[in-house]
Amino acid sequence: RLSYSKSFDELDSQVTFAGYRFSEQNFMSMSEYLDAREYGRRFGNSKEMYTITYNQQLRDLGVSAYLNYSHQTYWDKPANDRYNLTLSRY
Repeated sequence: RLSYSKSFDELDSQVTFAGYRFSEQNFMSMSEYLDAREYGRRFGNSKEMYTITYNQQLRDLGVSAYLNYSHQTYWDKPANDRYNLTLSRY
C-alpha cells in the first residue's frame, strides 16, 4: 500500500494519491469476501487499484469541488476506470 497527500494552503486545495497492489491472486478485500460469502461466488479478483483525489474550496463562489479518478485491474477480467466530479454549494 502506498499513499501520499499534499495540501496547498494558498489554493485552499489538497491532492491525495493511494495505490494498492495485491500480490496473490487469491487475496480478497473485506468487501470481496463479504460478497463471495453472501452470493456464493467471487465477482472480481482485484490485482491493483490506484486513486487520485483533488479537493478545492472556491470560497469566493461558495463552492467546493471534488475530483476523483480511480483505476482498478483484476487478475481475471478487464481493467476498470472511474471518474467522479462533485460540486457543492455552501
